[in-house]
Amino acid sequence: MFFRLVNPAAGKATHCGVLEFTAPEGCVYLPQWIMDQLEIQQEEFVFVKNVVLPKGELVLLQPHFTRFTELSNPRAV
Repeated sequence: MFFRLVNPAAGKATHCGVLEFTAPEGCVYLPQWIMDQLEIQQEEFVFVKNVVLPKGELVLLQPHFTRFTELSNPRAV
């Protein structure tokens, strides 16, 4: 399940998945980095909407170290 989180006061939005459904009804628990991104504080309102996101078609990865390319089969890793 994926959700769109919106802070209309700041005009900020993001998408996230769910870890577990343990919050009381009408409440959500968010990591601090998502709250920072949405520019919200504890006990502020955020709009939550269930969404279906399209599947990704391509991902490009760049290793941080050149030792990764020295592996016998870096594509498999």
